[in-house]
Amino acid sequence: MMQAQKTIQSSRDRLLASRAINLKTRKAKILLFFVAIAFLIAAGDPSYDLPSSVALMENLHDDSDSNKVGTEQTCAVGIWNKDTHQLDENPKCTASSELLHMERPETKKRLTYMLLYYNNHKHLAQQVHSWKNFSQAALDQIQFVIVDDGSTLGHTAADLFAANRNYIKGLDILVYKIDQDLAWNIGGARNLGFYMSNTEWIFMNDADIEVKTDTMDFVTRLLDYKPQQQENGTTTGLEPVYLYFKRWREAGFKNHPAVMLIKRKHYWMLGGCDEDFVGHYGQTDPHFRLKVKLDKTLHGYTTEDLMNAQQISPLYEMAESLPCPAGMTCLEPYVGQTPSRDTKPNKDLIKKKRKIGKWSNTVLRFTWKRGTWESSSWWQALLGWFQ
Repeated sequence: MMQAQKTIQSSRDRLLASRAINLKTRKAKILLFFVAIAFLIAAGDPSYDLPSSVALMENLHDDSDSNKVGTEQTCAVGIWNKDTHQLDENPKCTASSELLHMERPETKKRLTYMLLYYNNHKHLAQQVHSWKNFSQAALDQIQFVIVDDGSTLGHTAADLFAANRNYIKGLDILVYKIDQDLAWNIGGARNLGFYMSNTEWIFMNDADIEVKTDTMDFVTRLLDYKPQQQENGTTTGLEPVYLYFKRWREAGFKNHPAVMLIKRKHYWMLGGCDEDFVGHYGQTDPHFRLKVKLDKTLHGYTTEDLMNAQQISPLYEMAESLPCPAGMTCLEPYVGQTPSRDTKPNKDLIKKKRKIGKWSNTVLRFTWKRGTWESSSWWQALLGWFQ
């Protein structure tokens, strides 16, 4: 009898000791959990990888500190070399070396599908939704590169992708986010996309333009298409740049002035977009088409003619207001002011540049980071361990 009581008491003691150990372990986990939260908060926004040399933005100004960091162009990270068609480092810009040598992920893809993004997650969500309908043959050739042109935290491209990790699985997507919120930085953002892309061809699309499945197949076929431009019965042998894609919008059919398919080397042979036009509205597309027209080795094709001949679906301009696509999680709508659309400054500028026949050779007048949306896996792993 006494022996049985001792056995029972011993079992109770072991049980209590085990519970005490479990309680201490749980308390330790709770403490570590909150320490980890504090660390992540202190580390700031985990959505982008920040190069060390661009942490102090005050070092980026080559003339003075009069510009407002975040809303004005900084010193140019790159200087276009007209002989090599490459970007040289700018010794006046602290961030130049590190940013110009930012690693481009290796890829065997042939085509970059490039998109500029700014605070409008509904259009980007619709883009992603349409990409899921592309043929596998097309997706096997495409890497998607999104240039986030200074979106507000909570409304960035990486924020949308972070909320839809499972939905975007299988899509080869890269995001580069510009740190500064520059008005009408279309040319600068395009330059960044073309600089960081790592494929031979680049299909540059607008954020509000949906590409149908057969249209994307058509674009991939153009990579091997051998057009022969005829002039007076003689084959010119000029390299193609595909412009003026057929577009449908509510007002009817009209080819698109911005969407194009071009080889990366040809874009930089032309010096990219002139970033003197940044800050004011308009002339980004006309001045680049003018560069194509003036070059003696390239020919700009009206792609609409090829699309009509092959009965290819047009590009579709999205509505301003869109529902969230089924299966996706959308963000809170962005509320902000649209910068002035006064076209006079850039109209005057392009007249001046055409007269003197000279374009700017300083590009990427901002800093940027590569986006990632895998950072919350830390939280998920931590929660899983805690449980």
